[in-house]
Amino acid sequence: MIHGTVLTSSNVASVQVRIGTLAIDVPKTGVGAFALDYRVPWVPFFFYGRYNLQVIASNSRGDRTVREIPITVRY
Repeated sequence: MIHGTVLTSSNVASVQVRIGTLAIDVPKTGVGAFALDYRVPWVPFFFYGRYNLQVIASNSRGDRTVREIPITVRY
């Protein structure tokens, strides 16, 4: 399971997280608050390793801010 909370300014309309080709919309829980609970599907051993998780916050005009968080996928 992955659990995460993203706190933003009040004008952020949506948050998405991406790793590789997987993109997940993070549900909004309040003004400037987003939270995610996600069960990671089975992944083959050759996908184990280090990746950068992108957190993308967008406002209603389409302006975006991206932050990268290093993660490790392991068994």
